[in-house]
Amino acid sequence: MSTKPKTKKRNSSAIAKLALTVSDLSDALTLLVKRPVKDIQGVVRYERKQIGKRYKRKRSSLWRLPFTFGASLLSVLAKILLAPLELLATIFQREKYSRTLLLVLVPSFCLLLGWAGYAWFGFQSQQAIVSLRSQATAALGQHDFAEAASCFEKLQSAQVTLTPEEKFRWAQSLSQTNQADRANALLHELAPGQGPQVGFPPAHQFAAVSLVRTHKQPYSAEVKRLLNWHLDAGGVSEAADVNFARALYCISVGQTESAIEAMEVAASANPELNLNLAQLYKQINQPKQEQAALSVAQEKFESRLQAESADHQARIALAQIYLRQRNPNLAQQNLLAGVELAPEMFRPQLSGFYMQKFRSLPAAASVEMKIDALVNAWRYDWQNVATCQAIIRLYRQQEGPQREFVLTVIQQAAAEQPAAALPQFALGIIHRLENRLEESALSIQAAHRRLNPDQPGFTVVANNLAWLLAHAQQPDLEQAFKLAEMAVEREPKEGGFRDTLATVLMKQGRHQQALIEFQKALPTVRDKSPVHLKMAEIYDQLDQPELADLHRNRSQPE
Repeated sequence: MSTKPKTKKRNSSAIAKLALTVSDLSDALTLLVKRPVKDIQGVVRYERKQIGKRYKRKRSSLWRLPFTFGASLLSVLAKILLAPLELLATIFQREKYSRTLLLVLVPSFCLLLGWAGYAWFGFQSQQAIVSLRSQATAALGQHDFAEAASCFEKLQSAQVTLTPEEKFRWAQSLSQTNQADRANALLHELAPGQGPQVGFPPAHQFAAVSLVRTHKQPYSAEVKRLLNWHLDAGGVSEAADVNFARALYCISVGQTESAIEAMEVAASANPELNLNLAQLYKQINQPKQEQAALSVAQEKFESRLQAESADHQARIALAQIYLRQRNPNLAQQNLLAGVELAPEMFRPQLSGFYMQKFRSLPAAASVEMKIDALVNAWRYDWQNVATCQAIIRLYRQQEGPQREFVLTVIQQAAAEQPAAALPQFALGIIHRLENRLEESALSIQAAHRRLNPDQPGFTVVANNLAWLLAHAQQPDLEQAFKLAEMAVEREPKEGGFRDTLATVLMKQGRHQQALIEFQKALPTVRDKSPVHLKMAEIYDQLDQPELADLHRNRSQPE
């Protein structure tokens, strides 16, 4: 008996199950709603039969085996999809309220699918958040602050609530990637600048460290207040930078013992800070502790320099240590070696070394030793204003041949470096001291021409030139006013500059403005007597004798 018809029937059934796609299912569901419930099974069977007819094929040959296997696999999947439908059809034929049940089950099924999709997407988003947090932590560990900041940005964009620790790390990453404004905004949120509520302690500590890095001593009252608040709110820490900030705050408020305690903790974590600790020991006259701290610092910086000869900061620190250990020759050799490696960095350092050598000379030292140290300081930095001022003071302290010797050395320095401004300026001041005002004006004008506004000493030269122009036989008050005003704008706290500006205003007949500038100059000017005398002269011209007498009396030495 032939089995061919059975094979065809079996193949048709498999193909029919295979061909039931999503569109077929949707059509079936539509018919379920429109047709009577009793016809559901018939609809399904009819659809199967029609699909089987459309995809009826001959027996597969050997080359069709892969396709047959795929068809079989899809057939199984189609059977799985058909099973719920057949079950529903069976139930609907037996249930009295089958249509009502259908209206309940279909929405419930849709809701179930929606909930499953929502749960799946929620799980995926949580996985993404966990991954971003892990990436940020790894980036911070590798000091890749740009990548860490990017991860925190993505977390914020995903509306993830960041913990205070994460916000703090984000602020640190931003500060390391030249985004100071955003970093400060985050830090202010984590560590507000005033109470009563204390923020995140590590953020307060970081704020204190940032303050000492961005402000130079002496600190203003506001900086001291902020330092005190952040250090108290940050609590106790063993970190070197936090204790260093605490030590600097204590120094600013005159608490030397507390500063030493904090610096000792900082130096135990960072041996390089023993250099600062030694300076504190020196202030309280403890030479043994000072030398011990210097020895620890010396060992640390020498190891750094041995590891990397181009470590210029270590070389500079070692030179300072050698000087304080009273070993100037070793300090000089160290800095001269640095000049060979990085002239622009070490020439000013070597100039400072010679200035320090000059200051360490006893008062009884010969003028030759003193001028030799000063000229060496000048040769390595012709823009060193402190050297220029020291040479002028040395000239004023000498008499007779020694004064002439100092003048000769200054003239030789000016000839040796004709493009340098400060030797010409020093000659101008000396000419003024000798009451040779015309020669003084010529020298200071030459110095002024050789300086640009960005160079050190420009304001000092401009101020002195303004004074000379105002006191010349044919004064140029307009030019003098411009120079004096510029000097005051650049250094408003310098009383001598305001005195010059007020003197020019006085000579211009602008008495009220001159009085204002004299009043501003009085608190900071060294010699107050000339200022009071000039103010008395102005009040005489304004016909206010009482005020004139008051300032005249104040000009008298006590």
